[in-house]
Amino acid sequence: MCDVDDERVSELAEQVGAKAFTSFDEVLDDSNVGAVDLPTPPFLHAEQTIAAAQAGQHVEAVTLHKEGVNQIVDEAVPSDRVWLSNNNYYDASHEDGL
Repeated sequence: MCDVDDERVSELAEQVGAKAFTSFDEVLDDSNVGAVDLPTPPFLHAEQTIAAAQAGQHVEAVTLHKEGVNQIVDEAVPSDRVWLSNNNYYDASHEDGL
């Protein structure tokens, strides 16, 4: 469990029997972590998904922007550690095919 608020994350992690982290880099550096979930703001998803996959973590990628999806496909999917889901974005160029 990760949060920048050390006191809060320590309390919550203790309640559920998880390890507390105060930075995403700490999570990625811990060899005992095998998968990450990213309940972070959408603008961070592509960057964090790629970082997690490159660190050897399994991660479910969810992003709302075509650029983020393309970046994840190019940089993270080849690691075979990413599951792309719920990638809904609006792109007017797709309307012609409807």
